[in-house]
This record gives sequence, C-alpha cells and structure tokens, in this order.
Amino acid sequence: MNNKNRKRSLSSAANSGQSSDKLNENLSNDNLDPKKKHELSDLVKLSLPLIIVVIGWVVSSVSTSYANRQNKLVELKNQYLGNAFLSIERAVAARQEGREDQSIEYLQEANMYLTFFGSHEQIEMFINDVRDVKDSKLGGVKSFDNISNSLRNEIRDRLGIEPDTSKILVISNSKLLQKAN
Repeated sequence: MNNKNRKRSLSSAANSGQSSDKLNENLSNDNLDPKKKHELSDLVKLSLPLIIVVIGWVVSSVSTSYANRQNKLVELKNQYLGNAFLSIERAVAARQEGREDQSIEYLQEANMYLTFFGSHEQIEMFINDVRDVKDSKLGGVKSFDNISNSLRNEIRDRLGIEPDTSKILVISNSKLLQKAN
C-alpha cells in the first residue's frame, strides 16, 4: 500500500467510525520494504546518540561560559576592592604628610572602586568616613578604620582566610604608623 492509499484508508477508517484496533492494524500492516525499514532503524540508531552528544555539548558550553564569567567577576571584584583598600590607605598617608590634593585623588579612586564593586554598606561607610574627615578637619589615622576593616575582611573572606581584627599599618614617609581600631 503506497502512502496515498494508506492515508485514504486511514482517513476513510476514521470517517467510517472504525475502532482504534482496526486503525492500529492498518498502521502495522505497512508494506514498507524491509530494506527501507532497516535503513530507517539504522538512521534512528545513529542520529539519537549524535543528538544527545550535541545537546550535551551545548549544555556544557553554556554552563562553562557562565562559570567563567562568574569567576572573572569574582576575580575583578577582589582586585578592585583591594585597590580601594590601597587607595584609602594611600589617602590617609598622604593626608598625614600634608599632601591634601594627593589624598583627595586617592579618595576619588577609592570612591570609583567602591561605587562599582563595593556593597551598599561599604559605600555608606566610605561616605560617612569622608564626611567625618571633612567635618572634623582632623583626618588622623583613625579616619577610615570602618571601611578599611570592612574591605580587608571581605577580601580575606573571599580568599577563604579568617577575618583579622589586628591593627592596620600605614606607611608614611618611610615610617610605620600604627592605625588604631
């Protein structure tokens, strides 16, 4: 039975109200050439593993790409939070040496790093510390303790190192100044 005749018989069987058993019988009595059946079977046997491999490759590629982006983001965040910490410490040292302009430049750098990579709390701490320095005109060594400790401990946490509560040292004019907490 060719395809046209098969379709007609199925259509007429459906229209005439034949039972589903009769329809299934018509379907199973395909007069397909056994060679074609074997070729179709081989095609399915070959294409199914290929499809599975392609789907696996796509899923693996997408997940690897996502993991790489996440790792790069963590790497960048660690780098820029470290730069923010360093800029703050340089600003404190410059301020202690009377180099106000350079201190402001370092604080602007720290602000940029924190704006993009710092947490909301760290940004608020930094703003409050800057206000305290501006309002008090003291600008001493204790000026930026809150944000410095927050950055240091976040970076240590990201690297799997326990938090540190020891004093932070600032190098100014080749002298070690101990920063009180």
